[in-house]
Amino acid sequence: RDVTEEMAIRRELDHRASHDALTGVVNRDEMLRRLTDRLGRDATADDKVGLVFCDVDELKVLNDTWGHARGDAVLIEIAEALQSAVRRNDLVARLSGDEFVIMVDRVPDEASLHAIEESCRRSVAGILRPDGASRMSISVGAILAIPGDDAAAIIDRADRAMMQDKERGRVERGLRSRSRPRPATAYDDVGPLDRPRSEPPGTR
Repeated sequence: RDVTEEMAIRRELDHRASHDALTGVVNRDEMLRRLTDRLGRDATADDKVGLVFCDVDELKVLNDTWGHARGDAVLIEIAEALQSAVRRNDLVARLSGDEFVIMVDRVPDEASLHAIEESCRRSVAGILRPDGASRMSISVGAILAIPGDDAAAIIDRADRAMMQDKERGRVERGLRSRSRPRPATAYDDVGPLDRPRSEPPGTR
């Protein structure tokens, strides 16, 4: 093999080692390496680093209902949606099955970070669920790094912020479900005295 071929093979192996095999985005190890490197550099007032932690809502339900192949296809779409929602210098990574993180570099303030967060939510909401009637959603925690943060600390804080967002989403979905009109029954137009009643045991 010539030098050119060996270099191409080496690049391919490096890419496989640093990227998620399913979605093609950076994997956990590579994200940790780059985040650690970024946190090691001094941040100026307009050069902060933020982290956006995204968890795909109800992925287990999707997998159980339509199968893991459909679930994998949705994860690929979500990775693409997140990449399209962020800036060129931001880094999207897949941490685990249903978890993605985005390292947001050179962000001046929380308002700018939350604008990227909302862009991610809107982009993912453009993906239809396999039933074709509802849309995908993510729970998100977005935070800025603080002095003394290492990679584990900022990921943990972003994870906790995401869990709070997920709990709010559960509560909101529950309220919406309870506020929906009750389905009509065959007795809705019958007076209460005319509705059939079950008789106590032993009355017949």
